[in-house]
Amino acid sequence: MNAHNWPTTKVFRRFQSICLQTPNAVAVVDQGNGLTYRQLHQQVLGLCEQLSRHGLADAPYLPLMASRCLPYLVALLACCKLGVAYVSLDPSAPAKRIVAQLDQLGCSHLLLIGQPDDTNIDPRLTHFRLDDQGALLAQGPAFRRPARTRSVDTGVITIMFTSGTTGVPKGVRIHEDGLLNLVENVQEQVQGRARRYVHHSSISFDAAVFEVWVPLLTGACVTLHAGAFNIETLAACVQTARCEVLLLTTSLFHLVAQHRLQMLDGVRVLYVGGEVLKPIHARALLAANPGITLVNGYGPTENTVFSTWHCLSTLKDIDDDAIPIGRLLKHVHAQVVDADLRPVPRGTPGELLLGGRNLAQGYLDDELTRLRFLHGPEGFYYRTGDYVIEDEHGVFFYQGRVDEQVKIQGYRVELAEVERALTQLPGIAQAVVLSRTMNALENCLHAFIVFQHGWPDTDEGKLLSLLAGRLPHYMLPARIIRLFELPLTANGKVDKRALQSLAGKTPATGARAPAAGSAVLEAWSGILGTQDLQLENSIYAYGASSLSVVMAHTQINQTLGRKTPFDEVARLNTLQEWVQYYVTHENLSHHA
Repeated sequence: MNAHNWPTTKVFRRFQSICLQTPNAVAVVDQGNGLTYRQLHQQVLGLCEQLSRHGLADAPYLPLMASRCLPYLVALLACCKLGVAYVSLDPSAPAKRIVAQLDQLGCSHLLLIGQPDDTNIDPRLTHFRLDDQGALLAQGPAFRRPARTRSVDTGVITIMFTSGTTGVPKGVRIHEDGLLNLVENVQEQVQGRARRYVHHSSISFDAAVFEVWVPLLTGACVTLHAGAFNIETLAACVQTARCEVLLLTTSLFHLVAQHRLQMLDGVRVLYVGGEVLKPIHARALLAANPGITLVNGYGPTENTVFSTWHCLSTLKDIDDDAIPIGRLLKHVHAQVVDADLRPVPRGTPGELLLGGRNLAQGYLDDELTRLRFLHGPEGFYYRTGDYVIEDEHGVFFYQGRVDEQVKIQGYRVELAEVERALTQLPGIAQAVVLSRTMNALENCLHAFIVFQHGWPDTDEGKLLSLLAGRLPHYMLPARIIRLFELPLTANGKVDKRALQSLAGKTPATGARAPAAGSAVLEAWSGILGTQDLQLENSIYAYGASSLSVVMAHTQINQTLGRKTPFDEVARLNTLQEWVQYYVTHENLSHHA
């Protein structure tokens, strides 16, 4: 069937109306090249024809492994035109995780866009590649056309995967009504005073839904942050794009507030979310940029990015005790309940249930849907697992988690999923994973393992290497600690307090760096939360993450008055390599 004749989604009809209203407005900027809404629409229709010819328009899902680039946005819009739910897969994710996601989808096909590494792709998959000229090329086994079961019939616009307690990622079925309600709420909040956005998040992160669809469905312009992420290139992209609306994870915002606040000078509305917002950093932003609105957002993927938000425009808006997660978005419903799911009075802590227009259509796993999505007198509600308090004004305050889900680098992580992955490694009989506060900006994971009786000791680096084949980078433990047995409480349960105490013990002191490297050690000691560092050890053995590297690079450069390229330090592993790198640069500057 001709792609133009397919019944389309509400999302695409809204996009088409934008194209008719402002055909010559710039919709997307990719590496300095702009594309108007008319041109973007034409490219979308061209790809629709190709997808239809290959039979991909008949499938309910189209998995996309892509970088942030223009052809990726074209593919998203083509999926919406054809009524096929798109599934964004992170090219950097382990091959086994991608296979697990495709298995849940029941897909034997994959579309590659941009420059993703295809060396780990299962050869049994039919994979299509969208080249730079927009041509669709088929590779691998012949594609079997599925029965015509498009997702336009269900309203599912995309599938987003989050961490799962069973060790298998959970596929969340995002409905187009939720996406449109998010867009309309943001549009009402921004009120036409800001029209330039930046898309910098991982395409598999729910923040990408905000960064892509809000501008494209409101006639605004989105600039794509190409290549690997670091704070230097993000700052350059935000400033070059003259970005006016930006979304940052809370931990990333905290880093920006400390070291790169000037990059937000032109931003009019800044959304943050994913973790608890610290008042000190909110104050720093509003003091430096009086015209900005800071929006502290909250919401699980299962309720389409944001469910509540709280706006801060002046220093008087900031409460030093706690910044609320705010009021409900329009057409979002909530109940606060006790352990028996009975509503509690306002002012009483309880678990937050979310419903209304933003609600996803459950998970790909029907049994999991029945456990987490509850049917009540006013419709379905999602059990967030978050403790909150609602005050007399309808403002919500976050109190913590009910279960063992944590946030690492802005990503939701089920500790049970990491534990399950560890026990699937050869020789590991038991595993317990805990979250620890590493510094003012970051949490990290510490794993405690017990080997099977008689199993030879395995190097921590080897274990991490094996684990990296199963889990994405943000789910890898900062430390893996071997125990002969797990400590137990008097009730026979794992004594997690005792484990936290063990995790707090740092590696033994080693040789210290020469004086020229003192800035390096001072920075890393503060970031890692310990003075006992060995130069020969990897920074990652102490719990460093990609965000830690950004923090260290920024702090050391400021201390030494240097402008070293981030890409160079990102390749460094041990503390000795860091010291040697900066000592060398110091010597070069002295002889310049």
